[in-house]
Amino acid sequence: MKFNILIVLSWLLIVFSCKKDQSTPEQNIPKGEFVSGKFGSDSFTFIYPFYNDTNLPDTLSNVAYSFGFISIHRNNAKIPTQGIALYFLDSWLDSLPLNKPLPYCELQLLNFNCNSDTTFGPNDSCNYTCSSISQPLDIRITNKKDDTLTGTFSGVIRTRTGLSKEVTDGRFRIKIIRKQDQLKSPSHK
Repeated sequence: MKFNILIVLSWLLIVFSCKKDQSTPEQNIPKGEFVSGKFGSDSFTFIYPFYNDTNLPDTLSNVAYSFGFISIHRNNAKIPTQGIALYFLDSWLDSLPLNKPLPYCELQLLNFNCNSDTTFGPNDSCNYTCSSISQPLDIRITNKKDDTLTGTFSGVIRTRTGLSKEVTDGRFRIKIIRKQDQLKSPSHK
């Protein structure tokens, strides 16, 4: 009898002393601005704005244009030659729907060291893209506050040579800069 109690107590001690992973998906989200996701079997986090040859952040890094175009670009923190771009077409910052797929959007996974003759040209096998106009792509804004957009994305991205990667667990949080342009939509002032 004492032996059985000793076995049960030992088993309980082992079970309850095992450390459980207490992290939740919300705890794994980077602080500040980022774009992250799983691309095929690889997970990437993009936190740095694109830089131009003057070493200043590129003006396309996180911009909302007055003619209904929002552009988000980020570089990979661990692989500086890799970047990501999200484009929202026919989208005005003040009227973006929450928790609904954006109707006109594009996702690009970019390799700045690609040996292709033209980015996204017919021989490009290292830059991936997907457009909601021609392929299933789901980009959703889940929160907007003080021009900071938080959202999710998923889909399948492809190279022009036919390679593909499934995109899952895509998330982003980016502060958008409003930029006034000469082109304006009469219905969105």
